Amino acid sequence: MIGDTYIKMQYGPVPSAIDDLITDSMWLSPRQTKKISTSIKVGSKKEFYPVTALRGADLSYFSKSDLKCLLESFERYKDLSFDELYTLTHKERCYIETTEKSPIDYALMIDDDNPNRDEIINHISETG
Repeated sequence: MIGDTYIKMQYGPVPSAIDDLITDSMWLSPRQTKKISTSIKVGSKKEFYPVTALRGADLSYFSKSDLKCLLESFERYKDLSFDELYTLTHKERCYIETTEKSPIDYALMIDDDNPNRDEIINHISETG
């Protein structure tokens, strides 16, 4: 949905650009920095950086299918604890077959039995 590169990290897959924004390790223009600083608050690093929204989401950036997927995901995972989410992500083939701190191959995220697997991989190749 966001077209980011996911990296295998200790606690699970992490979108790299989002990680860069949160950990302040990416160059940004003053306009981007201001927009981010008025949108989210990033707490001090302990084991992780706690992130708090400072405003509501602008859903106009998302397609209807994006919103449907986000809602389905939220409904499916909203009641799971950190430990339960950790366990789920660490059982995924894409996580198991990727070296620590390396990019995760999008093709590994698509189940072999998905009837649209080849079409999805082809689309990813064309747009990635």
